[in-house]
Amino acid sequence: MNKAVKFAILAGSMLAVAVPASAAITVLGTSRAASCYQAAENAVPTRRNIDVCLAALEDDPLTRRERIATHVNLGILYFFNQDYDTALARFDTALTIDPNEPEAVLNKAITYLRRDENGSEALPLFSRAIDMG
Repeated sequence: MNKAVKFAILAGSMLAVAVPASAAITVLGTSRAASCYQAAENAVPTRRNIDVCLAALEDDPLTRRERIATHVNLGILYFFNQDYDTALARFDTALTIDPNEPEAVLNKAITYLRRDENGSEALPLFSRAIDMG
């Protein structure tokens, strides 16, 4: 990786410290998964919204894509509540379903950076997210 790319990643990492995780994955419609998306997109991490996401994952007949999205969106809600370990677990769950989900990787990087602030775990993930587009 050349110096310009590393600098761009580092600059993105520094920006991520100031900007919360916000790469929510869109779920359309009126389902609980869609409500979970709206809560993540609008940064409303209430207990009720978290419960809606959990209920969607436990009870609703979600497509593979909706299941991935709901794990990522739920992780974002935990991130906003500063429950970084639980957020990371949700992003990891999404990545076990699809190891190439860029929003899960990006949000995981942002969460590591916010939690640890040294960037050692985040930097390779930012690079991976950039490579994924």
